[in-house]
Amino acid sequence: MVAPINRRILLVEDNDLFLEALPRLLDSPEFALDFESAKDTQHALSKVQSFQPHLVSLDLNLLDACNGGMYVLKEIAQAQCALPLILVFTGASDDIFRQAGETLWRKFQTSRLGWLCKSCGSSEYATAVYAALREVKA
Repeated sequence: MVAPINRRILLVEDNDLFLEALPRLLDSPEFALDFESAKDTQHALSKVQSFQPHLVSLDLNLLDACNGGMYVLKEIAQAQCALPLILVFTGASDDIFRQAGETLWRKFQTSRLGWLCKSCGSSEYATAVYAALREVKA
C-alpha cells in the first residue's frame, strides 16, 4: 500500500458549518491532510506565513470588518508566496467578480488560480482540491 501524501490546507472561511464540514469532506486515504483555519483577513495572512499551506481555500466573501477575501487574494499574490494554488470558494457566481480576481492574481503570480462557486457539489469541491494537491511538488 502506498503511503498517503502529506499536505497542508488553509481554510479561509467565516462560516462555521463550512469550517466543520470541509475537513471531513476531504478525508481520503490518498492524502494525510493537516488543516488550519482563519475567519478573517488578519488571521488568514498570518497563517499563510506561519503554516505555509500547500493550498488555500479562500472564501472571497469574507464578512471582515475592514477588508475581505479579495484583499486576502491580493496580499497573498503580492507577497510572492510559492503557493501552487489558491482555490477561491465563493458564493458569488458573477463573472465580473471572477475576472477581477483572476486579473489581480495574474498581475503578481504564475501559479494556478482555481475558482468554485459555493453552490457546487461537495464532490466537485473535493475533486478540485485533490487535483490541485496532486500537482504540488514535494
